[in-house]
Amino acid sequence: MSQQLAFYSLAILNAGSLVGRTLPNILATVFGPLNLLIVACSVSSVLLYIWFLVTGNGGMLVFEAIYGVTSGAYVSCLPAATASLSKNPNETGLRLGMMFFSTSFFWLVSSPIQGALIGIEGSFWPVCVFSGSTVILGVFFMLFSRFLVRKENHTWKV
Repeated sequence: MSQQLAFYSLAILNAGSLVGRTLPNILATVFGPLNLLIVACSVSSVLLYIWFLVTGNGGMLVFEAIYGVTSGAYVSCLPAATASLSKNPNETGLRLGMMFFSTSFFWLVSSPIQGALIGIEGSFWPVCVFSGSTVILGVFFMLFSRFLVRKENHTWKV
């Protein structure tokens, strides 16, 4: 990929993220923010697993646009899903603070781990497996949370 096209890659990823940060939140009012977060993270995990298979400039640009949508969706649905788990509106700030505090450690260490994986192998496939696996692990935790809330509230819209 040329340097000029690589420069536009970030813009394409961010444009997809803009769509992903708005449209899924509108759909979350119908389907529930946690349900949409689970779908967005599941799709993102699959995309992360297949990232190293993408070849060519066109394939990479399409991948960036689709991944931008899904990553934007899970970045923007995470606070809404966390707030939806609160029984009392007074708990919302505490829950959001706990969520951002606990996830901040994982966000902080993921980039150095990914850089080390690239340095060891000299390719991106270990990063794809690591990133996809950590996101799918998060999906399992969200599914468990959804199961507990659904059991308590007797509703599918979480």
